[in-house]
Amino acid sequence: AIYLGVLMSLVMFLVRTSFPEIATLAPDHDAKTGKQMLTDVVDKPLAQCPHLKIIRVDMSIYFGSLNHVQNSLHRISEFDGVKDILVVGTGINLIDLSGAEMLCEEAERLDDMGGGLYFADLKASAYESLARSHSVKAIGNSHFYDEKRDAITTLQRYFRRTGRCEGCTHRVFRECRSED
Repeated sequence: AIYLGVLMSLVMFLVRTSFPEIATLAPDHDAKTGKQMLTDVVDKPLAQCPHLKIIRVDMSIYFGSLNHVQNSLHRISEFDGVKDILVVGTGINLIDLSGAEMLCEEAERLDDMGGGLYFADLKASAYESLARSHSVKAIGNSHFYDEKRDAITTLQRYFRRTGRCEGCTHRVFRECRSED
């Protein structure tokens, strides 16, 4: 009876954590402070950058959830046509070895397409897991940012420098509306 209870608890855990919430974020401006922030587009329909998809994964990336996360990354690149993806890691508590390997595969796939997989605001525990598995090195140190603002600023400069922003009328980021 004890084993059945443990087994049921394990199954319930896997069911609950295998499909983490993956929110799509877009820049929004606080009318009172003028501060730019990222808001879930489900909560408020906002214009999105056609070159950079920003997502937030709200759960651990581990063997039980990696198929869902990987399928989401594929949908973004294949169906939305966005080759650069920024993962905001404030909701990621753990990345196990299988999750780290999947992220390396996705980073390589996006790189082969001419894009990249980037990370900002990862919790220390998640970053340390990636570092221990040598995934930070495999993905590239330059793809990890301490803050979302640094990632967006750097990526927008890169997009402008490489001509991706030429003719773009979206101008969703503050960086899109200002010159270097």
